[in-house]
Amino acid sequence: MQDGLEYVSTAATAISAVIAFFSAWDARRSARRQVRETEKQQEETRRQARVAVEQLISSHGQGVREWSDDVIETIGRSITLCFCGKNGLLEQEFVRERSNVVQRLSALIDRGRLLFPNLDHDQYGTHKPAAFRGIRQAVLDHVAGAHDATADIQFDAPRLHLRDLIEARREFVSEIQQNLDPRAQQQRLRQLAGEAPGSAEPVSRELV
Repeated sequence: MQDGLEYVSTAATAISAVIAFFSAWDARRSARRQVRETEKQQEETRRQARVAVEQLISSHGQGVREWSDDVIETIGRSITLCFCGKNGLLEQEFVRERSNVVQRLSALIDRGRLLFPNLDHDQYGTHKPAAFRGIRQAVLDHVAGAHDATADIQFDAPRLHLRDLIEARREFVSEIQQNLDPRAQQQRLRQLAGEAPGSAEPVSRELV
C-alpha cells in the first residue's frame, strides 16, 4: 500500500515537473513572440515616420517646382520683350505685355516668400509686416532683379537689359537646383528601386 502511494506521489511530482517545464517553455516562447511583435511594431512606426518625412519633403519640393516653373517661364517672357522689334510688336502691345510681365513677377516674388521666408526676421525690418521682415533669400533676389530689369525695358532700346535677364534666370535656376538637389532625389529613387548605391544604371527621366 505504501509502495503504491509512493508511486503515485512520484508520478504526480514528475507530471508536475513536466507541466512546469512546458509552462516555462511556453512562457519563454510567448515572450520571444512578444519581443518579435514589439520589434515589428517599432520598425513599422519608424518606417511610417520615414514615409511621413519623405512625403513632407516631396510636398515642399513639388511646390517649389511649380513656382520655379512659373518664374522661369515668366522671365522667358521678359527676355522675349527684348526682341520686340523682331517679334513685330507695336509699342502699345509692348507696353501692355511689359506691364503684365512686371505684375506677374511681382506676384511670383510674393508667392516665393511662402516657400523661402526672409532670414533674420526678428533682427531686421521689425517695423514691416511679418512676411517682409528680415533679409530676402538669394533665390528671391534673382526674381526681384528680373522684375526690375523688365520694368526698365524700353521699346526704343529693348536689349539694354537682355544680359541682366539672362543672368538672373541662370542664377535663379542654379539656386533652385541646389534647393531641390535632384542628384539626391535620383539616389533616393535608386534606393527605392532596389539598385545598388554605386549603380551606373541611369534612372528613367520620366521618374525624375
